[in-house]
Amino acid sequence: MDILNNFYVDGDNRIRLNKRVIVVRDYKTTEKTDYDERTYYVNDDAYKEWTEQLIPKHQLNELISDEPLDTSAVAWMDGIKLRTDNHPKEIAQIAAYGSMEAYTASLDEARDEYLLDLDCRISAVELGI
Repeated sequence: MDILNNFYVDGDNRIRLNKRVIVVRDYKTTEKTDYDERTYYVNDDAYKEWTEQLIPKHQLNELISDEPLDTSAVAWMDGIKLRTDNHPKEIAQIAAYGSMEAYTASLDEARDEYLLDLDCRISAVELGI
């Protein structure tokens, strides 16, 4: 499974977690002899929409599989605001950090704060304080 299937980006450009993976069989005719199966990674709202609205009310759709996703390894990424328009690349880069602490330390703001602190310490050493 691709790690990007665990995520979607909301309207506020933040990373959100998909909670379930469902497989929906889409029949091509009412005789239900020919079909395509599609896999969807969905959040709670989309899951509710699929199971309560789309599948029961459409005679050509059938729910084949419904499983929860194990997102425990990447749950720390939920809510991070994306900074670029290349969402898949940025999500993959963020996931490569492995923890919120490592990701936060990599941000420009953290580096600027570290360099300012280092500059103050060097100045204090130079002044003999």
